[in-house]
Amino acid sequence: MRRKIIGKLSLEKIYEASSLFSRDHWKYLLPEQVIVCEFDKIAESKLAEMVANVFNSEAIAKDVIPNISSKQLDIIKTHLPSVAKKYLPK
Repeated sequence: MRRKIIGKLSLEKIYEASSLFSRDHWKYLLPEQVIVCEFDKIAESKLAEMVANVFNSEAIAKDVIPNISSKQLDIIKTHLPSVAKKYLPK
C-alpha cells in the first residue's frame, strides 16, 4: 500500500514531505523517482537516512547509481552504504 502511495507522489510532494518521512518511508520510492531526484531538495536532516535506506539494496544501487547525474552523486556519495559504493563511476 505504501509503495503505491509514495510511488505516485510527485518529486515536489516528496521534497515538501521529506522532513516528515520516517526511515521506512524511503524504501518505497521507485527507482524512477530516485534517478531524477534532486537530493539537495530533500530535508538536510533526512538526507543521510534517505540515502542509507534507498541504496541499502544492491539491486536498487546497481540499477539507479549509473543513471544518476554526477552532480547528484556528489551530494549523496558520502552517505552511500558500502553495498552501493561499488557502483559509483570510476
